[in-house]
Amino acid sequence: MTCQQANRVARAVVSRLGYEVVHAEAAEVGKKGVVVGRRARWAGAEATGEGEYSLTVNVTCTAEGAGFEGLARESVGRGLAFRRQFQEALAAAASTRVARPQSDTAPRRGLFVIVEPQRSSEALGEFGFDLPAHGVMPVRVRIENRTARAYVYQQAQLQLVAQDGRRVSSLPLGEAARAVSAEVRARMAERLLAEGEIAAGEIREGFAFFPAAAYRRAKLTLFDRESGEPEGLAIDF
Repeated sequence: MTCQQANRVARAVVSRLGYEVVHAEAAEVGKKGVVVGRRARWAGAEATGEGEYSLTVNVTCTAEGAGFEGLARESVGRGLAFRRQFQEALAAAASTRVARPQSDTAPRRGLFVIVEPQRSSEALGEFGFDLPAHGVMPVRVRIENRTARAYVYQQAQLQLVAQDGRRVSSLPLGEAARAVSAEVRARMAERLLAEGEIAAGEIREGFAFFPAAAYRRAKLTLFDRESGEPEGLAIDF
């Protein structure tokens, strides 16, 4: 497992166990990473540190692989079951593979999709502004059409699935950029994933913008340009 994969797995574990990621530092070889999640103890609890449970996942990355350590501040009942739940979530997250192109002499054919929610540090690097802190999560999307057919991408056909199972649609650019400067808005518009036809052999890459929350899966439907038949894809985080 690479460092990049280990960082993805750590975030996925926190989300799978029902916590919202509030802090993340990427692990590198020789540098420990950490992902911190929190969840309220009761409905309406204020986010003050009191009235909250927390989970910290430490990530160690070496040339030989990666290691994970989970530390929870939880209720007595859940605390007793935490070790088992953590290992189950870790196994499930590690076994999930994001569909992505493979480098080989005979490239595989098909539709390859990567969907990656961006946290605060990543949003700052991309847009020069902490969008998640202001309620907006940028989501990087890459669609590679390794088929002989053309497909059509529509923004309304990309949805994220929240922890409670709700499907959430992306925000219109005007709403997503409501609290930002003109300069940041221009960057968001420039990098917005363009709708329309994706020709055979084409790669389409860009961003969609969603309400900031903890998500566990993306759902995307593309349409065959000629027949109109839908092609549904699911990507676990």
